[in-house]
Amino acid sequence: MTRDLDCEHTSPCHPDDTTGFAYDNPARRPSTVMPMAEPDVTVWYNPRCSKCRGAEELLAAHGVPAQKVFYLDSPPGRDEIRRVLALLGSDDPRTLIRTAEARYRELGLAGASADELVEAMTRYPELIQRPVVIWADRAVIARPPELLLPLLDVGPGR
Repeated sequence: MTRDLDCEHTSPCHPDDTTGFAYDNPARRPSTVMPMAEPDVTVWYNPRCSKCRGAEELLAAHGVPAQKVFYLDSPPGRDEIRRVLALLGSDDPRTLIRTAEARYRELGLAGASADELVEAMTRYPELIQRPVVIWADRAVIARPPELLLPLLDVGPGR
């Protein structure tokens, strides 16, 4: 009789009460520890921002790993900004822009078109609201961080 080396039971494959290799070798036994999944949450993050740090702490307290995107160093492109606007449920870039920033006034963006505002955010990422938390098919501007709670209560894509 041949023996299936990865078989986990003793019969009928192993009438002599032997088990498969996977259970004979402790290193091959199944583990109850699940590997950490890749973060499904992305945070547009500025380490100098207390709201960003607060959102990071809230995610960690709920056991949600997050990938931080330092958007000031690597600004999102037009398509990403439009995608996030859609996830926020808006087509108005002012939803995502910091209108109180001096740069907003310097650039005279009060009367700008949607395309001009999106372009301004790609060129001047300090105009982007923070933190932006993106999870599956939803996003939230977590200002204050407690705005994350409804997202955390239902989880990704529910």
